[in-house]
Amino acid sequence: MSGENGINDSGYWFSRGETERDCGNLRQARLCFERAADLDADVPTYWAELGLILSECGEHDDAVKCLRRSTDLDPTCAESWCGRGVVFCRAGDIDAALFAFNRAVHG
Repeated sequence: MSGENGINDSGYWFSRGETERDCGNLRQARLCFERAADLDADVPTYWAELGLILSECGEHDDAVKCLRRSTDLDPTCAESWCGRGVVFCRAGDIDAALFAFNRAVHG
């Protein structure tokens, strides 16, 4: 799908964000994941990926907000809980990380 045709397609922006992330372009990945979440705010995976990118950029508070939104949308999403665990580890909050990892494993 071309950029022009995908400009209002959240799936396009999410896929592009994954590509940018895989290429190490965190700034571009962030913009793409933000666009995907803006277009379709009810998809937990969009918020989880945005949160992980924000964490990699050192923006842990905003990362936690995104991942909280993701788990609020789908409390059973192991990917989102695991992401929260990663973010809490990076921020040095081991107790919160262990809680999140436990939720990822045991629901």
